[in-house]
Amino acid sequence: MIKKNIPFMFLLLILVLACGTNSGNNSQTGSSNPVNNGVNPASTRSSSDGFNEQLTIGGRGGPDGGDTCPNAPLQQLTVGEMAFVCTVSETVKLREGAGKNYEIIKSLVPGADVKVIGGPECADDWSWWQVETESGYVGWMSEGGDETDYYFLCPSE
Repeated sequence: MIKKNIPFMFLLLILVLACGTNSGNNSQTGSSNPVNNGVNPASTRSSSDGFNEQLTIGGRGGPDGGDTCPNAPLQQLTVGEMAFVCTVSETVKLREGAGKNYEIIKSLVPGADVKVIGGPECADDWSWWQVETESGYVGWMSEGGDETDYYFLCPSE
């Protein structure tokens, strides 16, 4: 009986860990861990075929290719490109507007893909981009970052 329930218990554990809690100090990711996890600001994304893609830090953002939010990490995104949630484990909030005070539409899990359709706008010392999710939700997400995750959104290059 116990052996038959092991896969179910493992799946349940994965789901609990993936969902995390939103009771932390970071109102964008829900992270309350102030410790840097040692992740390089250039994020690595693993695809299902085992290929790891190293993402480099750019400053490509803004309409003129420059940074529009001086207190935020350098912008890596551009309008019209695909991006993905590149946090280590925390979800990232999709909001009704560019800023932490706007209502949360949805929380996206690490690895979720979005299309960048507008922005950037600077608010709360972050660069915010208007995005559309694969399921059709449209809202604003912060590119990053905090002590745990230098970037919340990374380009899908």
